[in-house]
Amino acid sequence: MPLSDLSGVELPPDVLPLYTTAMQNLAQSVSEDEYGYTTWTFLPPATVTYLVSGIEEVWVGQQTVEQFLTQLDTTFRQERDEGKVPATPAR
Repeated sequence: MPLSDLSGVELPPDVLPLYTTAMQNLAQSVSEDEYGYTTWTFLPPATVTYLVSGIEEVWVGQQTVEQFLTQLDTTFRQERDEGKVPATPAR
């Protein structure tokens, strides 16, 4: 669940300025209800594992995109049927 107010968070002075700016932007986006979820945030465990390992197999040419997506879908459907898909919270 996103934090509703990050304004009280203080970062040490040795933190990279880029990180500080990114956190300030994140805080502003959260406060304005302008945020989203990454695609893998609410995937069940075996699906997430395959998402990472399977795409690497595509990158090195060990399987096609179509094979990857078919297996990803199969894995997700199995976990969904087993009740392992986490609920997506309301915004």
